[in-house]
This record gives sequence, C-alpha cells and structure tokens, in this order.
Amino acid sequence: MRCTADKKDRTRCENESEYGTLCKIHARQLSCTPSGFQRRRVLRLHHKSNPEKLYSVAMEEYLSKNEVTAVRTSSAMSYRWKVIELLAGGDEWVAESIVNEINKVCPYELNHWKIGSLLRAMLTEGTIVRLRTTRAGKSTSVYMIRSQEHETGSAEQAN
Repeated sequence: MRCTADKKDRTRCENESEYGTLCKIHARQLSCTPSGFQRRRVLRLHHKSNPEKLYSVAMEEYLSKNEVTAVRTSSAMSYRWKVIELLAGGDEWVAESIVNEINKVCPYELNHWKIGSLLRAMLTEGTIVRLRTTRAGKSTSVYMIRSQEHETGSAEQAN
C-alpha cells in the first residue's frame, strides 16, 4: 500500500506505507512536529485530503518503535529545549559554552548572534536569568534557569 500523504509539490507520496497509512518519512514528520503553528502547517501541506484521526494509528506505531527526536532546523529558536536541558543541571553556563553545545546537536552552524537572540528571548520571557560575574579577572555573564531564589532573593540576603 502507498503512503496517503502528499509531498511538497502536492503530488501523492510514492513510498510504501510502513506505519499504518504513512511511510517512514511522513510518520516521523507528523509524530515529531510539536503542536501549534508547525503542526497545522504540516497537516495543511501534506495531509489535507484525510482527517487527522486517520493518522493517530500511524503516529502511535511510529512512536512505539522509534525514539522521539526534536526536529532539527536552522532556527536557533527551535533549540530552546537544549538550553533548558543544559541549564537544568544547576550549573552556570557562559554564552560561548552554550553556543558550542547547541552546535554539537544542530546539523547547521549556528553563530553566536543567533544563539544570543534565543537567550535574549528566554531572558525576556523569564525562563532563564543572566548574572554578571568576574572570571579570571574579566567581567562575564553566566546563565541559569530562573528559580524561586531569583524571585525572592536568598535567605542570607534577608538577614
């Protein structure tokens, strides 16, 4: 049986279906796309001829046999999960180290400007905090996950 999804050029996919009614490529695409705008776009472009309920079996089959991976794009904003994962360890990270770690995961070379825009957006929304400190005699900024202590101050500061 052929895959029931459409390709980018609006023609029917010619691959054999492996997961329910979807081929491996379209099953991964639909299973790993987050909800919201991206998911609606994928459904509109590739699956407009069938209802989404039809693909629930294919998605369940795919997820039971494969590990969920984040979609790798050239947009720095899609790597906020990696920044949260890095900072969740409780360590302080400098921007250069964050850039290096994200570039290990990303198939594209993201420069410090793109990662900086991601960090600024996360600072604005309050997910992370930036603290100014001195290391090796130079002023630098370190990033950490925002915690309750950042909101109220430590108990030592109150005394």
